[in-house]
Amino acid sequence: MADDYSKLVAAQGGLCLICGAHHPDDQEEAWPVVTDPKQPDKCWGVLCEQCYAGLVGFRFNLGWLDNAAHYLWHKTKAYRRP
Repeated sequence: MADDYSKLVAAQGGLCLICGAHHPDDQEEAWPVVTDPKQPDKCWGVLCEQCYAGLVGFRFNLGWLDNAAHYLWHKTKAYRRP
């Protein structure tokens, strides 16, 4: 399993696929492996803890994620650079 995990991390360039955080090289299997909720044997890759928690918190629901993105986009207008 460790070899498969290392291959996943390497295939992603050692980065979280959502936020781009760097995987800690000194910690084997430090991040959770994301699998398809409907097909648990199908692996999507690895994510950092925070991004994985976000997906789980939104129950992998694309509608909820989209709503959250729109909410943040509109609420943070004043903070964005022109």
